[in-house]
Amino acid sequence: MFDADEDVIEALTSDDIASNLRSAPNAPRDLHTLLERVRRERQQGYAVASEEVEVGLTSVAAPVRGVDRHIMAVVNISGPTPRVIGSVDNYGRLLTAASTAITKSLGRSAMS
Repeated sequence: MFDADEDVIEALTSDDIASNLRSAPNAPRDLHTLLERVRRERQQGYAVASEEVEVGLTSVAAPVRGVDRHIMAVVNISGPTPRVIGSVDNYGRLLTAASTAITKSLGRSAMS
């Protein structure tokens, strides 16, 4: 959803949000909350899911872009919330740096 238009995000998530099937405590409960989170994550360059999918699990991820600037992969770390949550911003910066390096490397490879 990192690069998706808001109407696409709504279409992809409307059934899940409407049915309120998400049982993890931090999962977005409405479209407005989800869109705000996506906007914030786009600005910071990485996404965080802390106890959104599974209680006790936190993940941090950054997109890797191809030469066309479309997302082609993601670098991610996941771990137990107590071990990850205090370092989310640091992990986000490290993953963003790694994704930038991979993206640049892919661009150089395409030019070779």
